[in-house]
Amino acid sequence: MLLENRLSAAREDWQRLIEQFPDSSYSLQARFNLAKMLEEDDRLLEALDLYRQLEGYPRPALLQEKIKHLKKRIAEKKKAI
Repeated sequence: MLLENRLSAAREDWQRLIEQFPDSSYSLQARFNLAKMLEEDDRLLEALDLYRQLEGYPRPALLQEKIKHLKKRIAEKKKAI
């Protein structure tokens, strides 16, 4: 769906997956993908919150890098205001 630029449909599918299978590794990836989409939509605080909730994400170094980068973006945005 992302390749077809059907972002809302992708969001809905990921949200449905999270609700139906909250303890699945696929749910973790869906949450990561949702956070990434929020970040791309410049909804930085929401994205940061969602990244922080990803306890047990299989790629912790990537997750920490995302959080670090997002905090930096938020700080830079605040300075620009």
